[in-house]
Amino acid sequence: MDKQNNAGSSMSVKVTKVFIILVALASIFSCIIGPRIVRYVTLESHDGVFNSPWFIGYPRFWMIIVLGYICAVILFVMLYQLYMLVCRIDNGEVFSQRNVRSLKIISNVVLMACILTFIMGITCGYFILLIFAAAAFMTAIIRVVMNAFAKAVEMKDELDYTV
Repeated sequence: MDKQNNAGSSMSVKVTKVFIILVALASIFSCIIGPRIVRYVTLESHDGVFNSPWFIGYPRFWMIIVLGYICAVILFVMLYQLYMLVCRIDNGEVFSQRNVRSLKIISNVVLMACILTFIMGITCGYFILLIFAAAAFMTAIIRVVMNAFAKAVEMKDELDYTV
């Protein structure tokens, strides 16, 4: 039974790694075609769906481009930290300070993305506020997991000192 559980866990980690790589590749593709999409949404669509609350035209275009690429950098930092976290878990290093540090970095960069998408949402398009809401929710979840990992590391260290 333990071998089946270990094999299932190993397969799950492999699937997670592949998923992270696929998200990274999709993000690279999005960075390449992003300006075309933003140009259409900000400069070429006239149907009123993508109207901006404050900015129009080129100021809106450049604000979305700049903040979007900053969010892309944040995403790549998060994906790298997530990949390294999964690799360490795969190697049996579950409750460690390095994993807590990775979760803290992930939480902080998701919070940064949350702030940037809020700014984009209120200035460039309310539809972006949906991403803000998702990022805010994910920040809270990641913080809870990080705190649980930190407490587990603390308990593990105490147990190691006791034995």
